[in-house]
Amino acid sequence: MTTTVQRGTPTIALAPNVPIQMQVKWVDVWANDPTKNDGKGYGASLSLKGIVDGETVKLYPKGKLWAVLKALKAGGVIDPAGQYDEEPAEKYSIPVQTADVTLVLEQLAGQRYPEFRAVPVNGRPTAPQTAKPVSGGAPKEAHSIGGPLPWETEEPAATPTPVGAAASGDAWETMRQRYLDCVDVAIVACKAINAADIPVDGAAVSSMAATLFIRRSERGV
Repeated sequence: MTTTVQRGTPTIALAPNVPIQMQVKWVDVWANDPTKNDGKGYGASLSLKGIVDGETVKLYPKGKLWAVLKALKAGGVIDPAGQYDEEPAEKYSIPVQTADVTLVLEQLAGQRYPEFRAVPVNGRPTAPQTAKPVSGGAPKEAHSIGGPLPWETEEPAATPTPVGAAASGDAWETMRQRYLDCVDVAIVACKAINAADIPVDGAAVSSMAATLFIRRSERGV
């Protein structure tokens, strides 16, 4: 996670495969700015404003607006059944439903572009919804890369803690230990892969750990 020093609320950026925990307070959608990029702009964008490590910060998730909205729906941050304008003429705000979430910019080994994910701290995220642009056009599906790792098995998800349940005082420590456990598993796996004369590096360890962490968080285990 990196921080940009500026006046007002500081802006942070997610580093690939490094999860952070945020208590989301505001979700704002911004219209495309045609004064940039030779009159074309960079497209509509979305910002999250909330608390990270006790400090109020702002985050602009990477990715197309429709994909970011889909990730926030899947994580329950905003209403999964809601329909939101993906090409707004002016800024608008979206009510927050689940505030305490883990945010990560997941990038698997060999994946060209990272994928923004949001997972509730207390409970499993809702099933991803197909994006339905208010402004017209065909619905878009996020580009999903990867899947369960070889040592993962598809099994029934654990019963989640109901969304909205009070967070325990050591929720952050629990998340930190969960991530470190995933790192340990990834290191052991990479050592076994190296022993088979298949070279892997630290980036592979980071990607495996992030994938395991996300899967565990989704299943509430």
